[in-house]
Amino acid sequence: MTEPIVYSCVTAGYDKVAPVPTAWHCRFILFHDGSVEVPDGWEGRRLHVAGLRGVALNRYAKMLPHRLGLEGELSLYVDGNIFFRRDPAERIQSVLSKAKIAAFRHPHRECAYAELRENLRLGFIGPGPVWRQVRKFRRARLPRKSGLFEARVLFRRHTEPEVVVLDELWWSMWQDGLGRDQPLLSAALWATGMTVETVGPDARADPSDVLGVGEHATQRTRVQRLPKRLAAELALYRLWLPR
Repeated sequence: MTEPIVYSCVTAGYDKVAPVPTAWHCRFILFHDGSVEVPDGWEGRRLHVAGLRGVALNRYAKMLPHRLGLEGELSLYVDGNIFFRRDPAERIQSVLSKAKIAAFRHPHRECAYAELRENLRLGFIGPGPVWRQVRKFRRARLPRKSGLFEARVLFRRHTEPEVVVLDELWWSMWQDGLGRDQPLLSAALWATGMTVETVGPDARADPSDVLGVGEHATQRTRVQRLPKRLAAELALYRLWLPR
């Protein structure tokens, strides 16, 4: 059997990826834009996609593993701040022996609308894109509390036709300009009727003790997020966006 693939994509120096032992039974691939050093145990691959850079290039890699030329059928995507405590090969094979896609539940929310509300409150996005996205969700009849998963760790049988359809729809939704992937994953799951196998309640408390979550190398400060927070308050988002 082909070794499982663990892959990540770091752009604009956003994360410093932790090294892994070369003796582990996975193939570790780091896609990047040239802004990071490739750590020990990882195979570096420069990623070029016309018209994409920064966050968009990361989301392309995260959402579309079937376009990346990955060998084999089993993959684990991780954000660049995820580190490994032990070899994840057995965990990947075990999870994907009974599921086509698996992820951690979101530890605090179970609703795409609530996730949008929290992102507005924190100033990660402005009210305009959220208003447009909420209208799309409602037209698609996306129900409240339809589930929310952490998109920073994704187990996938990435060549399965159903998974390819899901990932292509997720990417298509993301290109509309919202800029937040987790609520859009919920919408794509609802639209395709796919279900996600849950591997735990929180990536920061992985029950298998395979991985952990570190801090990002760069962070947006409260001052940088303040204009969008103020815009959200002026748009009275608490009145039109459910918890």
